[in-house]
Amino acid sequence: FGTMAIAILIGFGAANFFRPGEGMHLAMFADATRDFQARQMPLPEYIAQFMRGLFQNPFKALAQGEILSVVIVALFLGIALVIGGERYRNIRGLIQELQELCLMIVGWIMHLAPYGIAALLLQLVATQDAALLMSVGHFIAVVIGSTLFHGIVVLPGILWAITGMSPPAPRMSCDVLPACCRSSTATTRSGWKRMMEFAVFDVNGPKSPSARIR
Repeated sequence: FGTMAIAILIGFGAANFFRPGEGMHLAMFADATRDFQARQMPLPEYIAQFMRGLFQNPFKALAQGEILSVVIVALFLGIALVIGGERYRNIRGLIQELQELCLMIVGWIMHLAPYGIAALLLQLVATQDAALLMSVGHFIAVVIGSTLFHGIVVLPGILWAITGMSPPAPRMSCDVLPACCRSSTATTRSGWKRMMEFAVFDVNGPKSPSARIR
């Protein structure tokens, strides 16, 4: 939790110091947010509305995208299947097959997602001015810089302060970068599998410093 708290502080500090996106207004989202009205409600009303949202018709919750209600139904269903034991093995098998089917469909979507993101970026570039692109580039630079600062400076500094040891270099083969470049998106399941096949990380590697880097 300590490193997570430090990362949060670094993120807030970088955002307040550099202020990426300050003064920018996206006209393409103006229509979607024009009718939005934020309102305050008393705590008892909020709790009552929250409890009503927990227990709904599962099919209605699935159709309307009520994630919390779906999670509650799934929780009770999982408890019942565990208590039922072997009597419901056919249902467990059916759920397992449905899970594999959903993962296959999600894989298709993840392969098509870069094209959708590219279309959104093209619309953004075509409808906005250069100042917006500069602001987006500023935001990307702040995110990358704060992440590198946390990973290269803060975490090794904590390791050195606690143990007195300098952080060892990771054992990686030279095929990691070509594998990353060949993968269209590193977030897809196939991309991660390819990276894990080429990358060699050994947490229980040799103790000698000369053998840490291959």
